[in-house]
Amino acid sequence: GTLGGADSVTSEGLAEVAADGTSEGLGDADAHVADAMPEQRETVIPSGRCDQTMALPLASDAALVSLDTPKGVVFHGDRLWVSDSAAGQIVKFTDSGVFVQRWTGFDGFEGSFHPSALAVTDERVFVTDAEAGHLISATTSGVLVGVWGDTGADALVEPRGLSVQGDEVWVADTAAGVLRVFGATTGSLLRQVGGGVLQRPVALAFDGDEVVVADEGRAQIVTLTESGVEVFATDYEGQLVQPSGVAFAGGTLFV
Repeated sequence: GTLGGADSVTSEGLAEVAADGTSEGLGDADAHVADAMPEQRETVIPSGRCDQTMALPLASDAALVSLDTPKGVVFHGDRLWVSDSAAGQIVKFTDSGVFVQRWTGFDGFEGSFHPSALAVTDERVFVTDAEAGHLISATTSGVLVGVWGDTGADALVEPRGLSVQGDEVWVADTAAGVLRVFGATTGSLLRQVGGGVLQRPVALAFDGDEVVVADEGRAQIVTLTESGVEVFATDYEGQLVQPSGVAFAGGTLFV
């Protein structure tokens, strides 16, 4: 079905989607959408109608914090992490929208900071910066671990979406038309996937051992094996125009 019609999220500027199955179980998961144009984050309940629109943050102690161009959303535990590219910040909230913390970079990091997307594990935060062309690894307390993929013949060109799969970090390198795979602890480029198949991959999520990619160049959702063989591509008769985010919850794919 289609979520986000009347009485729901706007159709302009949707940048990323994350599914929250922590409250009612994955089968009743909500989808959280980063809306880059109205500077807000919206929650869509399974029926597709808007449950709440938050011009985040909501807490009085965060009066000086506002979102400009939220590009990425991800849940870890009961915290919602939002990457705001234009404002150069990562903001953390409770799942009800109460402000928790704001970072404008990482301890030990030098240079401009324009986070495009992020992934969070128990120990690490991984952030892509499409403008600078690199992948940043930091601890969950905000200390820089490393800046990866910014040099060499296979340097990142326009890193946008990312996902952690085991001990690997998968990055959608949009302008290069490939997925680049890095070691999660070493930062070494291990391989690249999807060359000649993908056109402009912008986001990805894993479904078991298959990777599901939002490809705005093909205007399709493309499923690949981990070796890069195309398994399936959606055909929604032109319903997808510029897919920019994918998330799984309870066997349901949100785009």
